[in-house]
Amino acid sequence: MSLGLRYLLFVACVASPALAVDVRYGVAVRTDARTRTPLPGDLGTVITGDLEVTPRADLSLGVDASTFSALYAPSFLWREPQASGGRFLPLHRARLAFQTVWSRATFLIAQDGSYGVADVGFLRLPDGSLPSTVAEVQTLGSVPYVRSATLVSLESQPGNGVSLGLTAGFQISGSTDDSQQQQLPLQYGPTAAVRLRKAVTRSDGLTTFGQVSQATFVTGQNQFVAQLSEIWDRQLSRTLLMNLGVGLALTREHVIAMQGIPGDYLDLLPIALASLAWRDVLSGHPLLVTASLRMAPFSDRFTANVYERVEARLQAEWRPAKDWIVTAATGGAYAVPLGLSLAKPIAATQIDRTGLDQSGDRLVFGEGSVVWAVKTWLLLQGSARVLWTEQPRLLAQGQLQAVGTVSVTVQQQDSLAW
Repeated sequence: MSLGLRYLLFVACVASPALAVDVRYGVAVRTDARTRTPLPGDLGTVITGDLEVTPRADLSLGVDASTFSALYAPSFLWREPQASGGRFLPLHRARLAFQTVWSRATFLIAQDGSYGVADVGFLRLPDGSLPSTVAEVQTLGSVPYVRSATLVSLESQPGNGVSLGLTAGFQISGSTDDSQQQQLPLQYGPTAAVRLRKAVTRSDGLTTFGQVSQATFVTGQNQFVAQLSEIWDRQLSRTLLMNLGVGLALTREHVIAMQGIPGDYLDLLPIALASLAWRDVLSGHPLLVTASLRMAPFSDRFTANVYERVEARLQAEWRPAKDWIVTAATGGAYAVPLGLSLAKPIAATQIDRTGLDQSGDRLVFGEGSVVWAVKTWLLLQGSARVLWTEQPRLLAQGQLQAVGTVSVTVQQQDSLAW
C-alpha cells in the first residue's frame, strides 16, 4: 500500500479511536484464450479465436458495521488476433457500493456501469463474472455499448421466522450507435421488487414475491411488467430442498408500426416454477446438484418484445479436492405461443408481424468448467460451451455456436485492520 494511503488511514484512526477500521484490497489479472465458431463480422468462416485480458482492482473500507467498496474491472478483447492483428474491443466496468448492517437489517446502495465496445456473445457483469441466467440468443458480434445500474436494497428480519427484502433500481443499457439500435436498442427504466418469506414449520416456508418494471426503448417501443407469485419451499431431507411456485404477470406493450401491428397490448400471463437442490458428498467431497424449471414473461433486449418463455436448467458442482472445482450445466429455453402471439391472428391482416411474434424461438446449451487453485495467487481454468439456437420467425436454419476457453488468473489480496 502506498505511503500516502497509509497516512490517511492512520489519521482517520487517530481521529476516531473508538471505530474499528478494516481495509481490504486486491488486484488481479485474468487472461482468456478462446477458440470458437465465428460470429457476424468475423473474418473466420469455420473456426476463429479471441484473446481477452481482464485486470481487476478492488478496495473496501469497513468502519464498524458499514463498508464502502469500489471495483474497477475493464476488459480488453482482441477479436481474431491471428487475422491481421484483429480488432480491439475495450469495455470499462466499475462499481461503487455502500453497505451497513444493523441488528436485524442490512442496507445496500450500489452503482455500477459499463462503457465501451462489447462482444455481445461474451457480455460480463460489472464484477467481471458471466451472467448465471439461461442464455439469450446472442449473435450480434461487437457493438458500442453502455450500461448504468443503480440499486437500493434493504434486507431485514422484522420478526421470528420472517424475512423481508425490498429493492429498487434504475437501469440504462444497450448500444450507443444509431446504426445498431434495431439490433440492440438502448433501453432505460425503473424496477422495484418485494419479497416476504414466512417460516410456517421447521421444514416449510412461504414466500410472496412481487416485482414491477418499466422499460422505454429508443426505437419507440415500451413495456410494463408487473408480476406476483407465491413460492413454497420445503426441506425434504437433510440434503434435499424443494421449491414450487405459481403466479400471474400483467404485461403492457406499446408496439410501433415497423415491429408489427401498432398499438398498445395488455396481456395476463401465467408464472410457474419448480426447483430441487441436492447437497451431498461424492467420494468424500462436497457435491451440489440443482434442477429448475420456470415459465414466466421474458423481456428480450434484442427485439424489445415481452413474451412467455419456458426455461429449464440442470447444474452440478463438485469439489474433488480443496483446490479443485468442477462444474457442468445443461438447459434450454422455448418461447411459447401465449399473449401477443394469440392476441393478433396473422390471418386477419397483411401486415408483416415476423419481427414481433417470437413464439417458437428456442435454444439449448451445454457447458462445463474445471478450476484449479494452484496457489492462493494463481488460478487455472478450462471451460467449454455449446449453444444451439433457432428463430422460426426469421425463416433461418438453426445456428450452432461453440467456444472453448483456457484462463489464467494471477491475484493478490491483503487486509489491514485497526
